Amino acid sequence: MSLYMTIALLLGAAATLLFVLGYVKGTTNAIRNHQSGTQPPAAVADAGESSTWKIAFAVLAAAALIGLIGVSPSFFYLPPLLVIGTAAVNGFAFFFDKDG
Repeated sequence: MSLYMTIALLLGAAATLLFVLGYVKGTTNAIRNHQSGTQPPAAVADAGESSTWKIAFAVLAAAALIGLIGVSPSFFYLPPLLVIGTAAVNGFAFFFDKDG
């Protein structure tokens, strides 16, 4: 097994653990809130807040990454690392949800 594969497997295992722990915490908070009868306030975006630029950035970044893969095969390793990072950040976000 190569060094890069070992690193990717370790990062993937860490991201999986973080996601599962965050999911368990979020689920138990949601069940506790439901059983106690408290409902978190509905998430409503501010009138001035827009996700359009974030979506546009994500689309442009994905297009650039696809283009870079066509330029050099070394960029072929970036998408799996980005997926691992996305799973880790999603798991991390469960720990910041105050309403459960």
